[in-house]
Amino acid sequence: MKTEDRIQINGTWYVKEEMTAQTEPQDLLYTQQCLLELDQCMFEASRMYSDYNNEIFLKNSVDIKYTNKITKESDYWDNGEWMRGLFEGEKEALDEVSDILNKSEIAQLKVFIGTLIENEWLNY
Repeated sequence: MKTEDRIQINGTWYVKEEMTAQTEPQDLLYTQQCLLELDQCMFEASRMYSDYNNEIFLKNSVDIKYTNKITKESDYWDNGEWMRGLFEGEKEALDEVSDILNKSEIAQLKVFIGTLIENEWLNY
């Protein structure tokens, strides 16, 4: 061992250790977004991946954020079963969303969910 690899503190000799920088943070989650922007509102879907190359899609990680561009109010849905139910026209899902969206926005959301299903973001 070289003398320059050691350090003395208060009369005690220690071996110097090299600091190794971590090259990449661990346990990162990556996201991918799909956005439908309309005149008065927008719908932003996102899904999570556990790898940088977007190959390992985390099941049931799709969510949709609704933003009213006029009032700035927003809502958030993360239940894939509910999204499929809305797409199929289930009364319970329609009743829930009709408190937030008008008929035109509901129709656009259903088309948006259909696109997510078609592109395999949601299972159908």
